[in-house]
Amino acid sequence: MTQTNSRAAKILFIAAVLSIGALLAALIALNAGNSKLKSDLDNRVQSLAKATAAGAELDNALRKVKTEYTDLQKKLEEITAQRQQLDVQVKGLLSDRDLARKLEGERETLKADKEIVQKQKEAAEKARLELDAQIAALKDKIRGLETVQVQLYKEKEQVAASLTELRDKTGVKKLEDENAALKKENGALSKSLNQAQSELEKLKNQESKLREDFKKQSAKLEDAEKNLQEQARKFKAFEQTYVDAPLKCADLARQNKTLIRRTANMHYNMGVFYTKQKEYSRAISEFEKAVQLAPDDAASYFNLGYIYAEYIQHRQRAIEYFRKYLQYADKNDKDTDWAKKYILTWQAWDGKQPM
Repeated sequence: MTQTNSRAAKILFIAAVLSIGALLAALIALNAGNSKLKSDLDNRVQSLAKATAAGAELDNALRKVKTEYTDLQKKLEEITAQRQQLDVQVKGLLSDRDLARKLEGERETLKADKEIVQKQKEAAEKARLELDAQIAALKDKIRGLETVQVQLYKEKEQVAASLTELRDKTGVKKLEDENAALKKENGALSKSLNQAQSELEKLKNQESKLREDFKKQSAKLEDAEKNLQEQARKFKAFEQTYVDAPLKCADLARQNKTLIRRTANMHYNMGVFYTKQKEYSRAISEFEKAVQLAPDDAASYFNLGYIYAEYIQHRQRAIEYFRKYLQYADKNDKDTDWAKKYILTWQAWDGKQPM
């Protein structure tokens, strides 16, 4: 009984030892598996962290591109508003040009009127000189008449004295006859003097009228000259505005071209981004917008051809875009050979067009 118990104890001890060994082996294997699982888990965590970082970078790039797109849209709206303002200014300048042509015609008319007024002025000056000469002649004549009148008065006094003396010496009838003759002669002289004075008054009135007309013509001439100077000043200001307008147009055109090129580059970058994300329809839309804004953008044509060739499997479209690419691409571009080989390969395959 004791031996049996001893043997059973040994067997149990051996079994326990074997169980413990198996358990230890299992624990070792489990630790090894856990280490491998932990290593795999660490690798996956690192891959996930890299993917998350790449996604964050892509999100940042996308937000940056969207921000640039929004800014460019705002600038494009500002340029559009400036262009509309410029169109309004150009229309105003065109109306100003018509006004300037009208003013030029009016200036020519004023110039002709000025010449006419100058001729009238010269004629009036000539008439004034002639009138002055006539007035001087009349004044001389009047002075002569006044001298004659004074002399006649003196003769009349002498005659009266002689008449008184003769009255005393001779008969009254003879003296009365002589007195009547002298009165008749005096009346004729008085009549001539009155006519001369009347003519002098007429000449004075004519001179006053001519002087008044001359003042009016001079005033009109001064007004015409002032108006002509004002029109010339306005025309000069309009000419300066007309000269400055093309410069402003050229500056806005340069800004517009720069903005269009930047917008095309933005659409190109978006196309590259969507291509990397395998969103080919969006990429095609962006590249097409880029070539609409910049028809000589060879890179956009190549990317369109490449997408249709490799991803969409539309050979005809790919060949069309590759032809556009070869039309604008630099001869030293490394992608030109690839595009040429693609065109030649599929044209030979289809056999529809001569190579």
